[in-house]
Amino acid sequence: MLKAAAFVAALVVVSAMYVVSHARLRRRIRRNLGERSEIAQWPDADRAEIATFILGKLAEVTGLDLMHALPSDRFADLQIDEFDSMASVEIITEVESRYGITISNEEAKQMQTLGDFVELVVNRVRR
Repeated sequence: MLKAAAFVAALVVVSAMYVVSHARLRRRIRRNLGERSEIAQWPDADRAEIATFILGKLAEVTGLDLMHALPSDRFADLQIDEFDSMASVEIITEVESRYGITISNEEAKQMQTLGDFVELVVNRVRR
């Protein structure tokens, strides 16, 4: 009985730490993106639509409004994997399904920015 109580107490502590760390992360990202007044300008409607779809999926995963994210924003800086380790996989799968393309693991690892992701999708769709 004592072991079960210790396990439950540890679980509560770990859960609380998780909630607090994610709340801090959300505030930091919201503050960084919220300070921007500019919205990304894409060179054409195809890129704008793809970027909007990707940002919408990112918003679903993170619960944040990422519409002020720019093509040059690095995924590491947005800390998407900090929210959910499967977030990147989920987003890539959604994009593949939406646009009827396949993105290899190697290509996914090479994508550093939102702009990289959009360009990869545009190039695949046009093949």
